[in-house]
Amino acid sequence: MDAFYASLEVARHPELKGKPLIIGTGNRAVVSAASYEARAYGVNSAIPVVKARSLCPQGVFLPVDIPYYSSVSKSIFEEILLHVTNQVEKVSVDECYMNVKSALLQWKSPVNIGAWIRKEVFEKYHITCSVGIASNKLIAKMASTNAKPNGMLLIPQKCNEDFVSIMPLRAIPGIGPSLIHKLEDWGLSTVASLKNVDEKTLARITGSQSMARMIYQSVRGIDE
Repeated sequence: MDAFYASLEVARHPELKGKPLIIGTGNRAVVSAASYEARAYGVNSAIPVVKARSLCPQGVFLPVDIPYYSSVSKSIFEEILLHVTNQVEKVSVDECYMNVKSALLQWKSPVNIGAWIRKEVFEKYHITCSVGIASNKLIAKMASTNAKPNGMLLIPQKCNEDFVSIMPLRAIPGIGPSLIHKLEDWGLSTVASLKNVDEKTLARITGSQSMARMIYQSVRGIDE
């Protein structure tokens, strides 16, 4: 889902549409979610609410309503996603992976499935969602992120490695700021540069064999 918490608040408070909406209140709290309008001011999830107020003083701040968000999430999963296939791997309240191979006989193509899901979510809940379609979860996740907000992106399997190659390192799931800093200390700042490093060297750089394996495979579009 796109900016799930914030989008749900706009759905039940249409007068907030187009305004910088921030979910989180209290001087000691952190931001749980921010609308795309709020993100334009540098407000993102997990930053202190106090900082969010300084970045976006004109923002609309609302308290977190977990029961409401969870209820809508449950409905979306049960009434829409599970209608397509029971092979749904829930990642969070607003994200999942779906193996739709068994559903293709009925739906003909994954694009048809993605389009139907997006239409149903919008018509029933008045929020948008983005869909990434690929042969593995790594590429599907990256495709979905690149399709946001309110889009759909299909990456053919033969293009997996090329797709990852044009992405910045931060776009690869599992490669966060601290790991990027370690890699940059070794002069490794792009996907192309990482593809020239063997797995043994990556393990020495990261201090983790499993992390090295993840990086080695991810920059090649492989997800096991």
